[in-house]
Amino acid sequence: MPSLVLIANCSDRYQEGILLSGIIYVHSMIFNSNSVFPLALGNICGITTLGKVMLVTTMWDKVTSLRTTEQKLEPLTRSWYPLINGTVIKRFDNSSSSAWEILDYFIRREKNRAPLLLQEQMADWKMKFSETTAGRFRDQFPNATTSVLDEKWQIIREFSALQAIHNSEHRHDPPKCHPNTRIAIRDTLMDWVVDTADANARIMWFYGPAGAGKSAIAQTLAETVAG
Repeated sequence: MPSLVLIANCSDRYQEGILLSGIIYVHSMIFNSNSVFPLALGNICGITTLGKVMLVTTMWDKVTSLRTTEQKLEPLTRSWYPLINGTVIKRFDNSSSSAWEILDYFIRREKNRAPLLLQEQMADWKMKFSETTAGRFRDQFPNATTSVLDEKWQIIREFSALQAIHNSEHRHDPPKCHPNTRIAIRDTLMDWVVDTADANARIMWFYGPAGAGKSAIAQTLAETVAG
């Protein structure tokens, strides 16, 4: 359950006096509801901070009929029922105004920040992650998020050219840069990869005319990053 470990790492921030405004759990309406994860959130937050959790439903434009909507909402409502009194529910309609409405909920409650139970247990009570309420829950349900992640990765795979991956066996002897060539551009790209050049740039457009060596540079960069 990677999300639990990620939140656990926020305990360092908590020790620095930085508290979370809330947790946004995004649920796509094209996927089946995960009945276990809402309980995981309860173990992360504790009773006093459940009001910091927001359930945001997305991908409503992909729901084709009222019947489909009912089929998706019924298990979602059932799985979230134990937390429904403390959880805020919002619908994201794929617009910037809708996104700001979601964020504004937490911005307006900036003064009401509070630590999560998981943060308190790790930072104040000096527990190891495996000893916390959330950690014990993870051990009890080790595959709680596997099915949902598998569904999402399957969709990604269907629209991906897996044979084009840098280490695919279908790309026998792919083009690469000769040693000590194209050093300047490779250094620029590596700076971008490790976020030392521009931490705000998450996508780099790498372009050039045919035959300029883009594939060779990209292959060399991928192999370097992969180690």
